[in-house]
Amino acid sequence: MRTIAVGLALALGATFALSTTGWSQQPEALTGTAAIEKRQELMKSAGRATKAAGQMVKGETAWDADAAAAAMQTLVDVGTQFPTLFPADSKTGNDTEAAAAIWDNPAEFEAIAATFAEDAEAAKLAAGNGLDAFKPAFGKAASNCRACHEKFRTD
Repeated sequence: MRTIAVGLALALGATFALSTTGWSQQPEALTGTAAIEKRQELMKSAGRATKAAGQMVKGETAWDADAAAAAMQTLVDVGTQFPTLFPADSKTGNDTEAAAAIWDNPAEFEAIAATFAEDAEAAKLAAGNGLDAFKPAFGKAASNCRACHEKFRTD
């Protein structure tokens, strides 16, 4: 019986290791207009999350720590996923507002996205400590929006 339990544990461990080391099948990267559409979808979700959090910060809606944390998780997800959606064949089309600077300075673009995700994660954690803790953390996360849009978005 013990041998079966050890064997099962080893099999489960190996399965987990393979699934976390890239051996499992990964979804294909989006290209062309599909990448643009996904970028636009992510930016809309970021806008909705930022608006919801901003309304709480301004007192326009009631403070809800869970809703604030969920909004910040959306921003974490956007900051993590967004920089992966700029293949060379997605520079134009579908009313994209992506500036050429994204492809000219990918390291800077990716760094801003990483900072955005990190700051949103900090704001998510701060939400659990109340509105007064959340306000400055959210402000820091939201400031990344402007930094990115000024350089990497066309209007």
